[in-house]
Amino acid sequence: MFRKISLLAGSLFITLGFAFAASAANRVIYVLVDPVANRAYVPEGTVLPNGMQVRAQAVKSPDAVAFPEMDDSLRHSFAKMTNAKRAALRTPPLVIEYAPAERFEAAKQRYQEKHPQAAAGRLTENYDYCFDVYASQENTGIYGTYTDGITLTFCANYNTVVGNAYPWHFTVTGDYSYKDNYINPAVGIYDQNNNFNCYDEYQYNFDLGQCTAENTTVWTNSGCPNYVHGWGLLYVIEYTNDPYHDEYVGFNLDIGLCCTFY
Repeated sequence: MFRKISLLAGSLFITLGFAFAASAANRVIYVLVDPVANRAYVPEGTVLPNGMQVRAQAVKSPDAVAFPEMDDSLRHSFAKMTNAKRAALRTPPLVIEYAPAERFEAAKQRYQEKHPQAAAGRLTENYDYCFDVYASQENTGIYGTYTDGITLTFCANYNTVVGNAYPWHFTVTGDYSYKDNYINPAVGIYDQNNNFNCYDEYQYNFDLGQCTAENTTVWTNSGCPNYVHGWGLLYVIEYTNDPYHDEYVGFNLDIGLCCTFY
């Protein structure tokens, strides 16, 4: 097991923000998260962006403080978004580990079904390359086991020069979520330098949340002068005979990318 983790760490590299070779443009990195085992599994042979982090929590019921009712003010919605960020950052990153490629067939099918426009490629007229990180999680409720996930898309250009500013594009897309008057499922983007921010709440059952954050900042090609995170807080509701005691099966996912730009 140690050898696998060591090989994975040795395969990470940074070039042009987290540029991969041209053949890797518009690629998808699949991640299966297991908070109980403290693992984020990726297919064997996957080359990851340097410093990529994945956090995940299973959320079993709504939190009255973090998730106010829909008729509360916009101030409460902003507080909820802030709480979601803080919760993600309090959770240590999962250990990234290789797993056999066949273990990810279901994740690939879900990704293609949920994001057909992304699977076909996007933004190629404005950027030289893009890649997606699709993280999915499996949680069990009273009646069944459910899988949900988020996709963080990053797009950039080749032929950059250290010290110059360039446009960088991030989009976070959530899979399905239930929606009621007690929870506000949402997706968002934030970063440590406050240069990339967006937020989108789900509007109805099985809506797909999505928002985009773009900015033009200086490329350093060294270290991690910024970390950009895409997060999603999604739910499945198991309805019971007592409508006041329905079961909420939640998914709290966060994908962080080490950026060589501010």
